[in-house]
Amino acid sequence: MTRYAYRALHASGSVHRGESEAANENALMSHLHTLNLELIEARPCRTSGGSSRASQRNVEHRHLIRITGQLADLLAAGIDLPQALRSLYLALTPSPLRDALMAIATDVTAGANVTQAFARHSRFFPPLYLTLLGAGEASGDLADAFLRLKRQLVWQDEIATALRRAVRYPLFLLTVACGVTCFMMLYVVPQMVTFLLSLGTALPFSTRILIGFAQGFGKVWWFMPLAGAGGVSFLLSARREGSRFALPASRLLLRLPLIGAILNDFACARVLTAFALLLQSGRDVPEALQSAAATAGNVSITARLMTAREAIIAGESVSAAMSSLLSPFALQLVKSGELCGRLGPTLDEAAGLYEREAREKTNSLIGSLEPALTLLVGALLAWVVLSVLGPVYGSLGTLGRSL
Repeated sequence: MTRYAYRALHASGSVHRGESEAANENALMSHLHTLNLELIEARPCRTSGGSSRASQRNVEHRHLIRITGQLADLLAAGIDLPQALRSLYLALTPSPLRDALMAIATDVTAGANVTQAFARHSRFFPPLYLTLLGAGEASGDLADAFLRLKRQLVWQDEIATALRRAVRYPLFLLTVACGVTCFMMLYVVPQMVTFLLSLGTALPFSTRILIGFAQGFGKVWWFMPLAGAGGVSFLLSARREGSRFALPASRLLLRLPLIGAILNDFACARVLTAFALLLQSGRDVPEALQSAAATAGNVSITARLMTAREAIIAGESVSAAMSSLLSPFALQLVKSGELCGRLGPTLDEAAGLYEREAREKTNSLIGSLEPALTLLVGALLAWVVLSVLGPVYGSLGTLGRSL
């Protein structure tokens, strides 16, 4: 298959430019005819390999949200799926996802299963997306399935935004504090030390500590950012699935002070929301839990969920199998849902509980870190100023007595 950049004339008289894969120009022409487009010009793309794959990996989550919502609206308006996909194809700018939509429309028109047609482009559509789509196809209501998918994707985007805020803002404050410390120790303190030594007076204990700290910091400061960057890179690469360090690295992340509890709550909120949605879509409990486990984003939590799934298959209740994962209050919600036959809605309630707790912990962390880091920087500045001004005032006092 060759990727072509083309110009084509629409029946309305407008000129469309885009890119598409085809065996040859004749196949491209036939493909464009299905879209009421007449080929004007086509040429092979020079960079069809690596750059295309890179763009496929970088499709934004919010772009998928918009497309899913538009599909829900078009299907609810009575337009069939192939025509809805073709309409989106014409409305989108050239991209690999745009071509995938056209390929899906062609497959569905030829009689392929909708879920299987989407699954052939799984790099754009995650497993949970395909699972929910399959449930909607089985029930015969694709419009409702796409609407549920849009809500789920929007919720995931909100959670991801909150999680990034939970991590990035404290890191920004820590970076500022470290920057101030480096500036003081590398530029300000050495100049002050030269001045103090020129006075020739005995230096107090706090000043000697400051000088020793600044000298030691000046020798090893270059190693600190390298060690920090290396540690973060190792932790991020180690926690990826397939790495032999994935499980211990994921456990370590959950045990980090302050941040670990927030990561755990957000992961539980994602899992419980997906679990509830899948159950309400008609999936059985083990299958729904297996699909929901993939949304955890943490290998340790996923492994514990798979252990819970095995326990459920063996005959345990959902609440008993997940007792080591859930907080006492969330566990009581799940248990009551099982007893009342409302497991899906109570899982939703438990997910909302975890989300609220995660947001509260995030706001509390940010609210406490700002004054704490401000006090830390203030204490550092006070130490430097007092350690410098003490000997200066002592020297001035000695000079005054000698006069």
